[in-house]
Amino acid sequence: MKGNLDIGGKMVRVILGMVIIWAGVFNGSWWGILGVAPIIVALLGWCPIAAFGVLCSKTGWPKKDDIPKKGKPCCCSGQKAV
Repeated sequence: MKGNLDIGGKMVRVILGMVIIWAGVFNGSWWGILGVAPIIVALLGWCPIAAFGVLCSKTGWPKKDDIPKKGKPCCCSGQKAV
């Protein structure tokens, strides 16, 4: 499986995961366990949300010209836009 995250996206997810875990531990809540998910995503280098075309470009939000037209393949998933 090809990764769809760049180094910046991975760093943001690791930091976000650590903050969520810290907040859960600090507050004595089990909600902190949710912080594991962004860390796992960063370690894998593949984000399931990005696979659906959200943040289709590794460099950030797609430009207006990069948004697939009807019937054209998306820039990262290869699926055709509807």
